[in-house]
Amino acid sequence: MWLSLSTAFAAKVDTFYVDEFLRITESSPIWESPQFFQLLSNEVQLLANDGLLPHRYPLIEQDALLYQLKQHQAIPETIRFDVIHQYFRALTDLHYGPTLIAGVEPYLSYPEATRSISIDFNNILNFALSGMDDPAEAFALARPDYGPYQQLRATFEATERFGGLTEAQRLTVQINLERLRRLGHKVSEQMLLVDIAGAELMLFDGSPVPVLRQASQVGRTDRQTPLMWSEITHLTVNPFWTVPPTVYREDMLPQIRQDLGFLQDNQIQVLDFDGRPLNPASINWRNPGRILLRQSPGDLNELGRLVVRFPNNEAIFLHDTPSQGYFSQNMRALSSGCIRLQEAPELAHQLLSVSQTDAADQLDHLLSTGRTQELFLEQRIPVLLAYWTVELDADKGLSFRSDIYGLDEPMKQFFRDLAALEGS
Repeated sequence: MWLSLSTAFAAKVDTFYVDEFLRITESSPIWESPQFFQLLSNEVQLLANDGLLPHRYPLIEQDALLYQLKQHQAIPETIRFDVIHQYFRALTDLHYGPTLIAGVEPYLSYPEATRSISIDFNNILNFALSGMDDPAEAFALARPDYGPYQQLRATFEATERFGGLTEAQRLTVQINLERLRRLGHKVSEQMLLVDIAGAELMLFDGSPVPVLRQASQVGRTDRQTPLMWSEITHLTVNPFWTVPPTVYREDMLPQIRQDLGFLQDNQIQVLDFDGRPLNPASINWRNPGRILLRQSPGDLNELGRLVVRFPNNEAIFLHDTPSQGYFSQNMRALSSGCIRLQEAPELAHQLLSVSQTDAADQLDHLLSTGRTQELFLEQRIPVLLAYWTVELDADKGLSFRSDIYGLDEPMKQFFRDLAALEGS
């Protein structure tokens, strides 16, 4: 059977730390009683409630081990190594998720390479050592304490107990537990979370309950909003809009060719790449060359009155929009990749307040001037653009969303391959 290279190399364990565990526990009572191994086996089986595959972590035959211990035979070093190696694999997958090492569904991280997730096997060693009396303690430490993960796990366990899921639904929950497992390493008490699949956003300030929650519009299927982690640095009040190349080429250029008045009607200037104004009538619009289109601030501006900015190489930001009527739609994958805001001034007020920036009290006045200004936050606020297709409904329990970007299938295939790999 041919399996993807990423699947085959998922969750490789640094054996240095396995050897270190064996050195520290060389004379420990765990090697003289079957209790540790029985408890460890129980915890591995419970990983099914985390959407992981218990048979991925094969422990040695319990009956054979029990016989050796009853005969007061020393457990061979090779068996000790195999058991602890699987112990570490299970803790690593539970804490970080097998897709992290495999590089499945990666997040863009900015500022670049400063906050990327990497496996810390010293953490895994400490988890494992904490479970010497009872492995349940090690698994409890490794298991994400992120609220949505814990809630989805508990609901999944309860639903499975009564056989309430189809195989397809079970796999969907499994991959979303994996997403939340990885998401838990990026969340903080103070952050802005953009839920791409649900087309909404939430601002948190030290409490599990968001201080602000509102609908958004996200990228359409052919111009997807990327999965991303960054930090909000500043806001732009009454922004100009430099039209992105894709929007210029695919959306605006055909309209300009049909009617040159489109530019004036939409308050759009034509500039060269040095920022100098050009006369639209002097340009051959069949072959316009290197030009920029820039829309002036005002009611027609596609960015509305506010932009929320954070470092990234994808030209992604959050912004106000004159297209407020679309917020009444259930399907709001409508933008060219950026996140459109339903109540931009309200979000801006909250961001300025949460970041302890004095301009919060001046925002309404600054908006009314019509002048373009940059408001830098006193404290950067993390922003996470995330994607998941299962949520908990207070009345209905598990609620399955539309996979608007088709991101579920690669994740599902990874877990199918993983199951086939471990079962072969």
